[in-house]
Amino acid sequence: MTWWITVAAVRIHGWIEQTPKLSHMRGASQALHRLTSYDIVKELDVEGVTIHKELTAVDGVVVATTSDEARAREFAGLLSDHLAHVIPGSQWESWWSEAPSYGAAYSLALDPFVRTGRLIRLPALQDNGLVMSCLLCRSEPAGAPGGRADDVLADDGPITRKSQGAGCRVRDAEGQKTSSRKDGSIELLDLIPGARRAEDFEELARKGGLTGEEHRALGRKESRSHLATIYADGNGMGALFQGLATTSLPLSAMHESAIGKLNDVTHSAVAQAAVSISMTADGEAAEPDVKAVEAHFVGGDDVLASVPAVYGWKFAANLAQAFDDLKGELEALLDEALKDQPSADPAEVARIRALIDKISLGVGLVFAHASFPFADSSALAELAMKAAKKAREGGRAAIGWADATAENGGGEEHWSFVIDVDRALVELASVGPTFPAVFLLTPSARSQLGFILRTTSPRTVEAAVQEWAKRLDDTKVALALAKQSTRSLIEDLSRARWWPAATREEA
Repeated sequence: MTWWITVAAVRIHGWIEQTPKLSHMRGASQALHRLTSYDIVKELDVEGVTIHKELTAVDGVVVATTSDEARAREFAGLLSDHLAHVIPGSQWESWWSEAPSYGAAYSLALDPFVRTGRLIRLPALQDNGLVMSCLLCRSEPAGAPGGRADDVLADDGPITRKSQGAGCRVRDAEGQKTSSRKDGSIELLDLIPGARRAEDFEELARKGGLTGEEHRALGRKESRSHLATIYADGNGMGALFQGLATTSLPLSAMHESAIGKLNDVTHSAVAQAAVSISMTADGEAAEPDVKAVEAHFVGGDDVLASVPAVYGWKFAANLAQAFDDLKGELEALLDEALKDQPSADPAEVARIRALIDKISLGVGLVFAHASFPFADSSALAELAMKAAKKAREGGRAAIGWADATAENGGGEEHWSFVIDVDRALVELASVGPTFPAVFLLTPSARSQLGFILRTTSPRTVEAAVQEWAKRLDDTKVALALAKQSTRSLIEDLSRARWWPAATREEA
C-alpha cells in the first residue's frame, strides 16, 4: 500500500497581509509560488519519497508518496521544517495516510472519525521584549542572521536590511524576481496585460490599466485614488471531491487530474478577467503601461486580488464567468474515465454530473481608498464573499459587495448586498429594458436620492422617494424609481457608485 503525504501552507491570506507594503505582499506570493513548486521541492531528493508533479501544482501545497509510515512521518516533518525555514513566518500543516489513491487519502484526511498522521508547524514567536522587532511586519525579530546583539537592540530608525526580519528579507528578495520561468513555461503574471507592475497601491489605483487614450475616471475626480479588493472561492468543490473519493465508479485518476484542472482554470479565469478590463473602448486588446491586476494569491479555487476601483465590477463578473469553464473540463475528464466502463451505474454517474453542475464561484468585492489598510479590505471582502455564498446557498455564482468609501462605513449593513453574476454580466454589457433606473440618474440626482434614503424615517421614506421622483424630467425613470423597494434602491445606489455604465455626467 502507498502512504500519501501532503504538506500545505495554512492561513495564507493573513501571512501575505502581514506587511502593508505591496512589493512585500507580492514577494510573499512569489515565495509561496516558487519555493513550493515541483522543480524546487524535488531537489530535496529524499530516498524512498516521490514528489508528485501534477498534485504539487497549487501554490503552497506539496504532495508526495512513500511505502513506509515511518518515512512518511519523517518526510512530513523534514519538509515542514524546510519550508518554515525558507519562508519564515508562514504556518504549515501536514497529514499522511495509507490509501490506494490520493483521492482516497484526501477523503480519509477530511474524515474526523478516521485517525491519520498530522503535524502542525507554527511560525516562531518573538518572545524576547528586548529584541527590536522588524520595522515592517512587527511580528519577528529584526537583524541579519548571525548578527551581533547590538544589531537588533537598536532603537527604531530607517528601514534597512538589519532592521528587517528574516521573513521580510525573503519577501523583499522574492518580490524582485521576474515572472518568466527558466523552462520557458508561461506564468500567470505574463498573461496579465501591462508593461510593468505598480510600485505601490497608490500607483495601482492611479495608473493601473491606463493606455494613455483616456483617463477612465468615471466622472469622479477621486475615482483614480480607489481600489477594489476581490476575494473569491469556489462553490461545490468540497462536495465534488468528496463524491469522487467515495464513489463506486473507477474515478481515482479523475480525482487526481481534477486538482490540476481546478488550479489551471482558476489561473486562466484570472488571466481572462485581466484581459477583459484591459480592452480599449472599441473592444481591442490593449497593453497598458501598468498592469491593472495585482494577484496576491491564486491557488486551487481561491483568489485574492486588487484592481483599480473603476474595473472592480467588470473584473469580478468576468472572473466568475471564466471559472465556469471548469465544468466543461471536469465533464471531459469524467467522459474519459468512463469511456471503457459501459456497465457503470447510471445513477452514480448522474450523481457525479450533478455535483459538477453545481460548481460556481462566490465572489466578495470591496471598494476602498488606496490608503485603506489592505488587511481590512481583505477581511471585508471575505465577509462579502461569504454573504454571496450564503444568499445563494452555493447554488450559483454571485457577488457580494461592500463600499468602504464616503458615507458607507463598510459595516455589516453594507456587505450583505448580493447580485447574481448572470445579472451583473447582462447589465455590464448593455443598457437594456432591465437596466436599473438609478443608473440613469445624474450623479447629483443620485446624491439627492441617497440623502433621502439615509435621513428619512422608514415609515415615510417610500412616500418621500415618490414625491421626489415626480420632479424628475424623465417620466419612465421616475415611475421605475417609485415602484422600487427601499432596499433595492439602496443596493442600486451602492452599485452605481462604481458601475461603468451608470451615468457619470450632469445634463
